[in-house]
Amino acid sequence: MRYILALLLLVSCKAESKKESGQPAKPQGMKPPVAGDMSSSMGQPSKAIAPVVKAVAPVKKVAPVLSDDLTLDDMSKIIAGIKPKVSSQVKPIVEDEAWVSHKKRIDHTWKKYVTKRQELVAKWSTEFLSPVHKAKGMLFYPFSGPDILHAEFFFPHSDRIVMIGLEPAGSVLNFKKVLKKDFHRYLARIEKTVKHITQLSFFLTKYMAMQMFHKDVKRINGTLPTILFFLSRLGHTIISVERITLSPDGAIIHKAGRVIDHSDVPVMAGMGSMKIEKGMKAAMKAIMKAAMAPSPAPDAKPAGMKKKKRIRSTDDDRIFSTMKKAYEVIGNRVTFQRADGSKATLEYFSMNLCDEVVLGRNGLKKKPEIVNFLKKLPITTTYLKSASYLLHRPTFSIIRSAILDKTQFLLQDDSGFPIKHFTNDQWTNRFFGDYYQPIKMFAVRYQKDLKKIYKNKKNIGPLPFGIGYKTYKGRSNLMFSVRNKPASAAK
Repeated sequence: MRYILALLLLVSCKAESKKESGQPAKPQGMKPPVAGDMSSSMGQPSKAIAPVVKAVAPVKKVAPVLSDDLTLDDMSKIIAGIKPKVSSQVKPIVEDEAWVSHKKRIDHTWKKYVTKRQELVAKWSTEFLSPVHKAKGMLFYPFSGPDILHAEFFFPHSDRIVMIGLEPAGSVLNFKKVLKKDFHRYLARIEKTVKHITQLSFFLTKYMAMQMFHKDVKRINGTLPTILFFLSRLGHTIISVERITLSPDGAIIHKAGRVIDHSDVPVMAGMGSMKIEKGMKAAMKAIMKAAMAPSPAPDAKPAGMKKKKRIRSTDDDRIFSTMKKAYEVIGNRVTFQRADGSKATLEYFSMNLCDEVVLGRNGLKKKPEIVNFLKKLPITTTYLKSASYLLHRPTFSIIRSAILDKTQFLLQDDSGFPIKHFTNDQWTNRFFGDYYQPIKMFAVRYQKDLKKIYKNKKNIGPLPFGIGYKTYKGRSNLMFSVRNKPASAAK
């Protein structure tokens, strides 16, 4: 998932518990013209339809109108700081000084933080995850946010990827006609949105929401631009993007709507007007400091467990709002082609996977279409990273059971499932890296039984890179589990 969802839940639910009656303010920002319906058919490159160009006041600088055959792949590359193959069609953009600077900064960040990590992960994955590569199939990545980056690092052969997060599905800015200042702001916000996943390997959810719904850039309204950014940086080609939703029986169906410069996707309750509460910036800095701090001594006592005084667990159901609110599940399906020629689909859904209400959204107990959707998923592999220890909580029982009943393979850090779910003869487990206490805000999630396993160094494999909340090499851990007995067949 990204940044620390538990913190987000606590802040949101505390606010609701005080029964604040104010309505969230709508994000303020640019108001570029809205293009025509850009919903795409699968298998065909999507082309932006030229809007009707209206007169622009002389005092406003407007980016030149682009060619009619500008595709979503072109737009994705522009966001990612990559020149499209047919550069003559996007010449006005790629010669813009702001875009050139954007490209330089992205190239620098990618080379400094991502390239080496990608090489290390790919080599490690080839050596230790060979059963997954052989099986291919569907990758399920709950609590992911828009982190397609690490999904592709670890599982480059999955032919279908299903990702779920609280963040809205979102759309892409229409570059055909946009105020120059807004285009420049858009690029700047894209850089800030991807900053933490490239440098720390996880998203800071609250911070990312600020970038998505900043008053200056209204059109970064969800995860799609970030997903397309990473796919293009990985050398993939975008074939199509389609808006999707769920039928009552859990089937994925097409949803009418636009994926370019649209305004038809409602902002999730509590997300569109997110503001940094007093003390939140300091909390974010503390989290990043904890994630990047040197490792403690192996025998150090877990932080937060020195006092005998009972720490109130965030599992307490009272942290969740009792307000029930219906919402429509909205997602995007991206079809893309990898550099090796293989095609894959990525389906991202904005969902609340808790049993109970979160941020005003009904939980799975009141969302039968999501439960039916989970039952239908033919999960081959599940990946969990920086998952805020949500599956440790009793209030995430439905999604926990759905994964345990179906998945054939599981790769996770300690923020996913508690080890107690994998100690029976149904699973063969392999452990990598090292295990210390969780970062401070999750200190109550320390697992003594997992620490006991890691004390036997002979049974622990190498992990030559950092991943999850402990982002540096030597401080991270991964567990790879293979099911010994057949899982429940997807119906």
